[in-house]
Amino acid sequence: MKKILKKPEIISGMAAIALYFAAGIVLFVHLGRLPDQDLIIRFNSAEGIKALGGRMDFVMLFITSGAIAGINFFLARELFFKERVLSMLLLWGSGLLALFTLIAMGLIVSIN
Repeated sequence: MKKILKKPEIISGMAAIALYFAAGIVLFVHLGRLPDQDLIIRFNSAEGIKALGGRMDFVMLFITSGAIAGINFFLARELFFKERVLSMLLLWGSGLLALFTLIAMGLIVSIN
């Protein structure tokens, strides 16, 4: 594990995942301000509202994305000494997943 933590690419990928969880906690603080039901999940400027949901859908978005990022992290850790390129791709993919999830969650909070 010490050899893995010496790589700046691994540290930056892990930092992206940690920032994801920190920002998710901040968004959960705003969860109390959201309505219980009829939460706008998906909309289109041409057609209007396309999908409604509740607070649980918002929470499940965060949990699902966190589970995928966690699985990618453990796979990257196991594959680090065998396939470094795949390990880096998994970590950076988790960072992008975290970024896109935070954008989606921020959009849901700002719309409602």
